[in-house]
Amino acid sequence: MKVIAITGTPGTGKTVLAKALARKLKFRCLHGPALLKKFSLAESYDRKRKTYLVDAKRFARAAQQEINDARREKIPGIIIDSHLSHEIPPSAVGLCIVTACDLGLLQTRLRKRKYGKEKIKENLEAEIFQVCSQEAWGNGHRVIIVNTTQGINNTVLSFVEKLLWKSAKKQKH
Repeated sequence: MKVIAITGTPGTGKTVLAKALARKLKFRCLHGPALLKKFSLAESYDRKRKTYLVDAKRFARAAQQEINDARREKIPGIIIDSHLSHEIPPSAVGLCIVTACDLGLLQTRLRKRKYGKEKIKENLEAEIFQVCSQEAWGNGHRVIIVNTTQGINNTVLSFVEKLLWKSAKKQKH
């Protein structure tokens, strides 16, 4: 079974990419908020930032459980879409995709979501410093970065598909 982790700063296009890839590859798509709800992962609520706080290790364990369940069900592949996906152990993930986009576009997307000024600033800084990609590499993932500024097209989807199958061939040898 193939496993793709899609991570990135909130608002960079993780869910759009995950849904498009899931359609193209006929994989199951698992979104972070669904995992949070199913496994009651929210530890507390930060009123100032208007967000739930989640322990990354608990998130990774829940994702691993979903991966194991999908394997038992003989699902061909699963895509896990969350800004915490890079916390899943690399031994369970074939490819870790980090989404990125232009800072102006990201700011516009976050404003549309009605994020507060402080939360927008925090997310823009995370994008500037490439926090998700740095953490993914630090965790030992095989990482590619997909810039979603111009949207998601068939060229991007085909490129990811080729990388996924290429990594599967390498693992067999």
